[in-house]
Formats: sequence, C-alpha cells, structure tokens
Amino acid sequence: MLKGQGQRRIESPVCGGALMHREILSGWLGAVLEQYAKKVLAFDADTAQVQGRLRVANPEHASDKLIAATALTQKKAMVRTSMLSRFKAPAGVSGCSNAV
Repeated sequence: MLKGQGQRRIESPVCGGALMHREILSGWLGAVLEQYAKKVLAFDADTAQVQGRLRVANPEHASDKLIAATALTQKKAMVRTSMLSRFKAPAGVSGCSNAV
C-alpha cells in the first residue's frame, strides 16, 4: 500500500499481484524447509546478540555478520565461497557454480 496516495494497492507485474507472489514464495519456502529441515539453523535471540556485537565495530555487510553469528552460536564451521572452488554444484542448482 502506498500511504498518502489514496491507499492504492501495488500489483506485482511479474506474478500477477502481491497475493500470488506471496503464495508462490510461501509454497517454495515450505518445500525447502521440509526437504532441508535438519540443515536449517535457527536464528534466535542469542544469535541476534552476537550479530549485534559483530556489527558494532563494522556495521557494513550485515548479512555476512548474520551468517558468522549463526555459525558461532551453533558451533559450526563457516566456509567462504572462494574456498568452494573445488566442489561442484549439486544437480538442479543453476546460476551458482560454487554451491554445496
């Protein structure tokens, strides 16, 4: 909705409207979460605290700090994409040559 302009609804030109776009993304996310349920790491209050501390000194690259904070709180190793050049993308993954 655009406020101050008569509460006009903005339609998505790609998906035929915001509702359809939401349904497509919701279905996609549901399938991903179902397939990878044991591999999805939680983002909780502890992770948010760590991310905040990482961002204090350098607020840029918030998503990188979120990934690092998740790895730290979950006691997981973090690997940079430049380190993945020796791995091939899994079948069905397009547009990403370094996926694992």
